Amino acid sequence: MRSGDDYATLDLPGAAATRAFGINARGMVVGSYVVGGRTSAFVATPER
Repeated sequence: MRSGDDYATLDLPGAAATRAFGINARGMVVGSYVVGGRTSAFVATPER
């Protein structure tokens, strides 16, 4: 995830996999992660 001139890693603690599927003009990222064989969704927002 980009914040200004820097990039941030989307890595959820304990997740076997983290995937980003899309990003909008405001920088919000939607994706999924897998923990314990269970897939869940997330929306990450950039720090301001």
